[in-house]
Amino acid sequence: MKEIPLPGSPCILFLVLVPIMIPSGLVSSDKDSIARETEIEIVCSETVKIFGTLTLPTGIGPHPAVVLLHGSSRKTRRAHSFDQLAQALALKGIASFRYDSPGTGKSSGKQMERTLTERAQDALNSIKALKKRDDIKRNGVGLYGVSEGGWVVYRAASLSKQVDFIVSISGAAVSKSLQGRYFVKMLCQNKGFSEEDTKKFLMATVLNQEMNRDLNTLDYEKLTEELKSWQDWIDLLELVKARKELNDREFGNSIQKKVSNWVQSGWLKGKWDKRITVKNFVTGILEDRKRGIWRDLDTDPIEHIERIQCPMLCLFGDSDEMVNGPESAEIIKRVLQKTSHKKSKVHVYPKADHALKIVKDGRRVY
Repeated sequence: MKEIPLPGSPCILFLVLVPIMIPSGLVSSDKDSIARETEIEIVCSETVKIFGTLTLPTGIGPHPAVVLLHGSSRKTRRAHSFDQLAQALALKGIASFRYDSPGTGKSSGKQMERTLTERAQDALNSIKALKKRDDIKRNGVGLYGVSEGGWVVYRAASLSKQVDFIVSISGAAVSKSLQGRYFVKMLCQNKGFSEEDTKKFLMATVLNQEMNRDLNTLDYEKLTEELKSWQDWIDLLELVKARKELNDREFGNSIQKKVSNWVQSGWLKGKWDKRITVKNFVTGILEDRKRGIWRDLDTDPIEHIERIQCPMLCLFGDSDEMVNGPESAEIIKRVLQKTSHKKSKVHVYPKADHALKIVKDGRRVY
């Protein structure tokens, strides 16, 4: 792939690479056009109805289009600079649709409880609605996903040939389980934690993941062996083991007491983020059990990528603290080579973070 200078935003980067994804014959070159916008409502299920903005070029249609997808958290249609991206795309003759995630803005539903497949169906419903319009090209509608949105575009494209291209920004090629452990490891490394304390944080991540899988499958003997030098953790493991006999309040109070001791006088003293209270931390553990992330914890995105037939553009940063960009890029490249996939590009930008912003000494500088 030709080396391309990294702009200040993945939004602009997408514009630079538009010709790779969409045949030139489908794209208008009316650079003096002023975008037109209209509100769209899409019914996804009995409980989920999404509202968003369709931005259209004023040039002669029909136009190719792209659906813009958020990351994992609740976001409005303006997140990730999507409103600026929509205007820039319109100047390139490309329409775009951005929407409030379920439970935010005008959209109904609960974003945090939705699985990757459910989110993918939302995206496919959006594509279906766009392709019914006379001002949209029926063979030129794709998806652009940021962070978890990157996972979503893999899933959507594996489910339907209606997806004509995908762009994934920092969409990991590993499971959420492995990605979560990488994030914790990088967090500890950046805070200067010792190797032992880093192992403890990683074990906290493992325990939280195991609690939200199935307590009946937890390998207590193996975990006890790994924790034998940390008595506090043996005690915590016993609490987890007793989880089936405790209600949420009892379990929450027990965990809160244990973590409070660590923060006040144990190994977490001086390391706890003051913005996070112990109560909120414990509540988060219990609420996590309801989130869609846990139903996708071990979902392997490679199984989805292997089935994708449309053009793909996958972009990563090598200084991403949430996703191991170089690792994911290499995994995807191997899959593309194995499947003889055509018209796809994978690239890792040096010194770029999760949002493809340039970082120096831990700070964004561009």
